[in-house]
Amino acid sequence: MIVSKSVGNVKGVSAPRSIVRLDGNSVNFINWTVNLNSTHEADDFTITLPFRMTTNLAQGYLTATPDKASYLFTKSNVLVEVFVGFPKNPNKFQTSDLTRIMYGYMDTAELDFNDQGETVVVTGRNQMAPFIDTKSTIKYQNMTSSAIAQMLAKNHGLSYKITPTYTLAGKYFSGDSTQISKDTTEWDLLSFLAEQEGFDVRVFDNTLYFGPFETIVGNVTTSGLNYAWGQNIRELTLSRSPHAAKDIVVEVHSFDTLKTKHVKGSAKKKTVTYTTSTKNVTATAKSSTGTSGASTTFTQRYFFPGLTQDQAQKKATAILNQLSKLEVTGTMTVAGNEKLTIDRLLVISGLGTGLSTNYYVRKATHNFDIASDGYRVDLDFSNLLLIDEFTGGL
Repeated sequence: MIVSKSVGNVKGVSAPRSIVRLDGNSVNFINWTVNLNSTHEADDFTITLPFRMTTNLAQGYLTATPDKASYLFTKSNVLVEVFVGFPKNPNKFQTSDLTRIMYGYMDTAELDFNDQGETVVVTGRNQMAPFIDTKSTIKYQNMTSSAIAQMLAKNHGLSYKITPTYTLAGKYFSGDSTQISKDTTEWDLLSFLAEQEGFDVRVFDNTLYFGPFETIVGNVTTSGLNYAWGQNIRELTLSRSPHAAKDIVVEVHSFDTLKTKHVKGSAKKKTVTYTTSTKNVTATAKSSTGTSGASTTFTQRYFFPGLTQDQAQKKATAILNQLSKLEVTGTMTVAGNEKLTIDRLLVISGLGTGLSTNYYVRKATHNFDIASDGYRVDLDFSNLLLIDEFTGGL
């Protein structure tokens, strides 16, 4: 592991600005943290705001009176938006001059009383939360995966960018081991359907994305953001795990060239997926009629036509060995940049041969403090672009 800390020559951008809105109303704040997490983990936020106990103000979000509680403690849903950026005029700006990096709902509000005054800390998650919190026991047998995704997005008032599919979802629920239980959430369902289609599913801002991985992570195909040690990187760590890339799973998909007898005696070709990982050295094979136990992993998926199960196994093992030896992960702290989102391409230099290369953001933690206009981003990154997906049955 390399651990370094820059002591100077940190290149930053001046005058960052931020606006926080509750239900569309701009409010004063003290500081905030927004975590842009991996694909199948909800983005989350923590915001500290000033609070007043008063007798002469109307009911509001950041006040309480003897006869009226704060809206933070009476409303069932509070929409929270966080905007940040570098407006042309830092003394006169509005939300249209900034980038919205959080659009979600409050989960908790916690009042803090001390000799410094009163504050309230608001926490919550992005628009993935409604899918996570809503149970779904309906199979939607006669709808396609894309139609189901579109319907659920509309149910939660979200925009959507969905690649059309044409297979009825009933086909995916035909296996005995594929059952929707009472604990299945709408996000479980969307993730399961995305896996069957070879898609990825994400929520960012107020939009649900459902489609091929490359159509969702547009930032990867754009020009990278340049960082150099000794110039615009404040702190940096790098690690290499030559034999234990613990979060890597390799899937090789193919259409088996052999015919397989089914229970009813009919002969039918089947799709075989061979999965292997450094977490579990015992690889598992699964067919289109069954899936393995649910887990969240970083997955590399490959498609090769005409492989037998044995050939798929050898191919997956070879790829995993290659990826395990080459994985480099790291963390770094840089000056605030609203463009730093998940899977963003980083071009990092100043680290010598082999380490000065392209990396991909796996998590971005944005931090803003109003007192100092301090805006920084803490990044987790990898040299591998890994598909973060839900794998497993319902």
